[in-house]
Amino acid sequence: MDPYWFVVPLVAGVLLVGASAFTTSIARRWGARNGTRICAALRTYTGMPLVIVGMVLALVAPGSFLWPWNSIALGGVLIVVGLTVFIWAHVQLGKPTGWPSVEDRLVDRGLYGAVRHPIYSATVLIALGLLVAHPTPNVAVGVAILLPSLAAQALLEEMDLKQRIPQYVHYMRRVPRFVPRLRRGAP
Repeated sequence: MDPYWFVVPLVAGVLLVGASAFTTSIARRWGARNGTRICAALRTYTGMPLVIVGMVLALVAPGSFLWPWNSIALGGVLIVVGLTVFIWAHVQLGKPTGWPSVEDRLVDRGLYGAVRHPIYSATVLIALGLLVAHPTPNVAVGVAILLPSLAAQALLEEMDLKQRIPQYVHYMRRVPRFVPRLRRGAP
């Protein structure tokens, strides 16, 4: 069996999650209520589970390490920090994380006051943690698919959010996308 077959659910999941970024267009076509349901089905109930299945399959596939060391401790720290931020960001954003709708409001406090996409930033930490802890070719391919897809997803979502939430344009000017700014003299 081809060792890279994990790519199929991973790429399918990435594409489905990407399609959920068109909340406004979907709502215009199918109505606000049905649009929310369709976006939730694309993102929460099919896309994300397929991404997770793809990455788990990459992790469990046999393969030699790409470099002569692995760091389960460092990888574990990245994964735990990433999961903590991931969960915290979901709690702060609430329902729109899984059920985006045209009635969503701007959240610009907490983690969302530091970066526009803390969930994606957390996913990057988790993916890099997996690669550091288990540096096989399959995991490297999975991370290489996942990271650019997160950047593309953020761009697509921001195009949509500017249509749904007029204040989002101002928010984009003052809050960085993925990495918080280090402020001098901040209390």
